[in-house]
Amino acid sequence: ELSPGSYWVGLHIPEGVYNVQVISGIGNLMTKSGVTAALGSGAAADYGDTYNNLTLANGDILELTQSLTVQISTDEAHFNTTSNFKNPATETKELAAGTYTVGQDFSAGLYDLSAVEGMTINVSLSDYSFSAMLSADKNLSESSGSSYKNLELKDGQTLQVSSGTIKLSPVGPIETLRPQ
Repeated sequence: ELSPGSYWVGLHIPEGVYNVQVISGIGNLMTKSGVTAALGSGAAADYGDTYNNLTLANGDILELTQSLTVQISTDEAHFNTTSNFKNPATETKELAAGTYTVGQDFSAGLYDLSAVEGMTINVSLSDYSFSAMLSADKNLSESSGSSYKNLELKDGQTLQVSSGTIKLSPVGPIETLRPQ
C-alpha cells in the first residue's frame, strides 16, 4: 500500500510489472519514465480506479500526488535488484511560512512531509522539481492531501512554505526487501 509520495524502484519497491488498485483519494500516478494516469475513488467518478501492467525498472520513480492511496501487486518482483539506504538526515523540523535553504536550515536527505497547521499550505522547491498543496484541515485533505512521503531534498535547494506549518521527518533506514 502506497500513499502520496515518491517511491524509488530498487529501493522502496522491487523491479516488476504491477497492477495498481485505488484504495482512497484522488490524484495522479506518474513515473519518471513517462507514465501518467489520473486515478481516484468515491466522488471522483471521472477518474479511473485501476491501472494495469505498470512496468517499473530500477532507477524509475513512482510518484503519487494529492490524496491518492493505492495498492500495488505483481506476480513477479525482482528482489535481487533492491538495495539498502541510510538517510543522512536525522533531525525532525517544523517549518512555518518562509523560505529555507537545504544544507543551511536543515540537512539534505529523504523526508516525509506532513501538514501541522493551516488550511492550504503550498510547499515547493524553487527549482520546480517538487510542488504540493497540503492541508491540516480534514475536509480539505481528502482532496489535496495532508502528507507526502520520501521527498528528496538536496544541498542548495530552496524549500518554500506559503503559509501554515509543515513537519519534515527524516525517513528511517530502508532495508533490502525480501519476499514474505
